[in-house]
Amino acid sequence: MKVLHLLPSLDYNSAARQVRSLAPALAPKVDLRICALKRLGPWANDFGGIPIQCLNATQALPIAPLLRLRSLLREFNPDRIHVWRAAALRPFAVMGRRYLPRVVVSQPLPTNTARPRLGKLDQWLLRRVDKVIAASAAEADRLKHLGTAGNKIDMIPPGVVVAATPPTTTGDPRSVVCLGALERHKGYEDALWAHDLLAFPHNDTEIRFIGAGPHRQRLLSFADSRFHPQRIQFLGNQPRAEEHLANALACWVPSLTPTGAQTVREALAAGCPVVAADWPELRELIADGENGYLFSPSDRAALARLSRPLLLDRGLRATMGQKAHQLARRRLDMTQWVQRIEKLYAGS
Repeated sequence: MKVLHLLPSLDYNSAARQVRSLAPALAPKVDLRICALKRLGPWANDFGGIPIQCLNATQALPIAPLLRLRSLLREFNPDRIHVWRAAALRPFAVMGRRYLPRVVVSQPLPTNTARPRLGKLDQWLLRRVDKVIAASAAEADRLKHLGTAGNKIDMIPPGVVVAATPPTTTGDPRSVVCLGALERHKGYEDALWAHDLLAFPHNDTEIRFIGAGPHRQRLLSFADSRFHPQRIQFLGNQPRAEEHLANALACWVPSLTPTGAQTVREALAAGCPVVAADWPELRELIADGENGYLFSPSDRAALARLSRPLLLDRGLRATMGQKAHQLARRRLDMTQWVQRIEKLYAGS
């Protein structure tokens, strides 16, 4: 079977991170290629020899990249096209409309709003693809509410690579980690405010941002005005983010919209407690008070307050980290995810 994965980019976002985990596991079983519309990210050489093509699109509907996409479709003639996000589905439909019955779509909902909506074009496209993958029950409910037929939706929670035993934490964790694309709806300005509150009595506490994105410059300027700018680090894209998570006090996911689930999964796999905004998608992964804490979106004081016990009680951090790892082992099985995706591709 020939399979093409099509993404807007391989930047440091949840779609690219999932493809980075999924593609190498699928490659021995299918003839797999990956295509990015805009850019290759930090993992271009981290796919074990899987052919990767970048179309270098710089506009919404650029002619030359779309012609290259049409050539790829004709030459490779994939049996299945796994399209990630509406930003890739729309341009694909321009040149690959006749392939829509072969398409499965992941992450079709917009991520930059607290109440995602589907435009008329996106609704029309989702009616014509074969399947829409929902990563959670909450996402499936949102898709149904927005008009996607229930028989189109296949709920397949993503897996992550989870070690048999929790990663060993070195030293005394004094840093919190924010992981993912630096975008406004991620709530990272709230994270900087919360770090001020947390670091006021504990001025050796650090906050580390892993990722890149359009909001980076604003965050840098905002960080310079904080009380402890020397304790704020922007590390850029890190291909081994799990090492930072394993040695962190906590992973912060202060999302202003229903995003951040992939970051939560990776943190749990690394045995790192999560302090996250209380969205339904995140609530499915976090048992409040067991493997992390949930707070109302935008509540900076609650983010700092809930993190303080982890800072003061190393035993609590260790216990929560163990429970996080146990949940990942139990519910985020990589093998089961790959098997369900293979079954979906096969149409069974």
